[in-house]
Formats: sequence, structure tokens, C-alpha cells
Amino acid sequence: MYTQKTAEPLGKTAAWTPLSSKSCRWRWSVGLIQYDPERRRLVGKIVNVSADESVLDADGKIDPDKLQPITFDPIHNTYRRLSETVGNAFHDGLKLK
Repeated sequence: MYTQKTAEPLGKTAAWTPLSSKSCRWRWSVGLIQYDPERRRLVGKIVNVSADESVLDADGKIDPDKLQPITFDPIHNTYRRLSETVGNAFHDGLKLK
């Protein structure tokens, strides 16, 4: 299966990105907007998100518990698995007002 490209022009558009349920259960396709080599700053736009059916919940949304996403920890040079929910966006902060 392959992701779909956006119909929106981006200049240098994202290439077709293969999606394999064994190697990658979730994939973003990103179009390059600009790159500043002096600052080493890359700006992109997400043009498509694809997910294997094995990581979807009953409503067709990505289930983080099934996906088991990871993140890079630059302090310890390790990859860490993201897990439990620790708060509710746009709700918990209201208590601080």
C-alpha cells in the first residue's frame, strides 16, 4: 500500500512513501517548504498520514496503545516508548486560570 499525495502544490512535494505493517505501522508524508543550511532548519508540511489497520481503534482513529510510538531521548541517547495518558489537552490547563 502507498500513501496518497496531496493535491496542494508545495514546490518540492513529498515522494510516495511505502507503508508496511511489519516495518512501519504509521507514516507521515512530508513536503519540503524550505531549508536553511546555515541554521540547519528544515520546514515541512505534513501532507498525508497513513496507518496500518492494526493500530486503529473502533472509530478508525490511531490508538496510541496499539501503535506504541517511540521518541528519541537526546540526554541519554536512547529511544523511549511513549505510554500512559497524563493529562487532557485543552481541559487540564483551564484549572490553572
